[in-house]
Amino acid sequence: MKKYTLVFMPSFEPGSPDVLLVKEKSMSSTEMQKRDTLFSSQQNTRDYLDTGFDVPESLIGRGTDLIGNLPEQQKLEDWFADNQTINQRIGHYTAAALAIAVKVINVKFYVEFRFADNCNPEHFRY
Repeated sequence: MKKYTLVFMPSFEPGSPDVLLVKEKSMSSTEMQKRDTLFSSQQNTRDYLDTGFDVPESLIGRGTDLIGNLPEQQKLEDWFADNQTINQRIGHYTAAALAIAVKVINVKFYVEFRFADNCNPEHFRY
């Protein structure tokens, strides 16, 4: 991550182009520490979420049952919300906050569900 200063100088003479200068600036040690903390938190959250969640067969027998089935999707979402430990809840809120905070660098977080029928979880990321 780098820090820049942009200087825009509009031209007031006809035919002369405007000037935009981009100058790289040094980051302070505090800014570097904040950046490192953010990226570390982001990676820790990603690692946490990458573990995925096993959906009980009694809840949803096949992962493909979710396709186009809003009541089944809602049942999964309710189960997920009701069956998290406090650490998992904190992790998910942290992930949501980080996703908002670092949207500029296009970070996406997923929660992966694994189903009893071993269907491809790539199709069921929320």
